[in-house]
Amino acid sequence: MSTPPPPAGWYADPQAPGRWRWWDGARWTDDVSTPAVPGALTAADYLVIRAHAGLGNWHATIHDRSLAQVGAVRQTGMDLKVLDSAGALVLDADGGAVAFGGAGRSWTVRDAAGAQLGDLAVTGYMNRRITLTLRDTSGQTAGVLAPIGKVDRDFSVTDAAGKGVARVWRAERDRALLREDETWAAQIARPLPPPLDSLALVAVCTLDAIQHVVVNASHSSSHSAFE
Repeated sequence: MSTPPPPAGWYADPQAPGRWRWWDGARWTDDVSTPAVPGALTAADYLVIRAHAGLGNWHATIHDRSLAQVGAVRQTGMDLKVLDSAGALVLDADGGAVAFGGAGRSWTVRDAAGAQLGDLAVTGYMNRRITLTLRDTSGQTAGVLAPIGKVDRDFSVTDAAGKGVARVWRAERDRALLREDETWAAQIARPLPPPLDSLALVAVCTLDAIQHVVVNASHSSSHSAFE
């Protein structure tokens, strides 16, 4: 029995992975859409993020559906950099102002040229169940990353109208003394309008890091309150 063809939609162009091409349900058309930041990382509709947290250190590698590495995330202080497979900067999220422990922290997102695209703001927090509001440069909500149910391992991303555009979930966790390795999977609708495309990509790729930052900041605030 033959496998039915995929439904009509935008898919990574088999001839040029850095862009999308329209599949009409039966064949590839001549309609192409180039992402704001070209490359396999920004064209992939399915990502696997392998995060490694140690004492004072966090980093992650990013893989596509075939598990080929298409990028990485590096943390320096509160700065999170999303890199391509060659190590070149794709998007930068710098940890700016913080209030009320970790629950008021925000990250300003910029492209490789330094142009500001918007920010990710922690607007909800309970243990590791974090809500991130994705805002454009005018402060308007472009999307929201929020937990699905009462768990810290399954999140959805919706656009400003509340339509689901991405999902990220923890597939594996391996904990040891002073070390925690987690594997996350993310499904992203392609293409997305700017700046939601970049903000959603940063959000799903750095969610594990942001969880650690907020949890650690909240623990520090709680300890300070009793000193």
